[in-house]
Amino acid sequence: MNRKYPSRESFVFYRSFLDQLEELSAEDALLLYRAIARYGLLHEEPKLKRIQKVVFIGVRAQLEANWKRWMNGAKGAEFGKYGGAPRGNQNARKSTPKQEQNNPESTLNVNENVNVNEKAKENIAVKFFGRSFVPPTLQEVELYLKEKKIFSVSADTFVSFYESNGWKVGKNPMKNWKAAVTTWKKRNEAGQNSRIIFIS
Repeated sequence: MNRKYPSRESFVFYRSFLDQLEELSAEDALLLYRAIARYGLLHEEPKLKRIQKVVFIGVRAQLEANWKRWMNGAKGAEFGKYGGAPRGNQNARKSTPKQEQNNPESTLNVNENVNVNEKAKENIAVKFFGRSFVPPTLQEVELYLKEKKIFSVSADTFVSFYESNGWKVGKNPMKNWKAAVTTWKKRNEAGQNSRIIFIS
């Protein structure tokens, strides 16, 4: 183990690592899994050969960046959870009043590359119990219905119905739209109308 680095309890294993390992033989992949884990947790430099070494070089760069980020976070812990001056420092008690920014020549920075659908979804996220529910798009519902082979529910009707009532089930904010689709499916298969009115 590298004495400069302490051991960690966890590390991030990226999808790109898996993609590279999938292309190797089982023996090479096993050695690399172990090397990645030991480097990610213990910062231990592996002894690899041939193709293993080539793959590890790419993986190592990301693991090293994560180590540096983790080490900087550990150093910052002495300043408290939210940063700032160390405990007991007189500067920690001082505060400066905020000044208003009056610049008549300033203009709004408009990013025209923002995906309109993503922005709209963020704006209409419904908050409940500290989490946010992001309503699905029509395309997401259509894809889910096709994927689950649910033919008794109309994606358009489903989305229109819940958009009109603010994505609520009865008086409560919706938590899981996929569960609502399942309810519609069950009721439709039981012979009820596809436009369901929930009574709370």
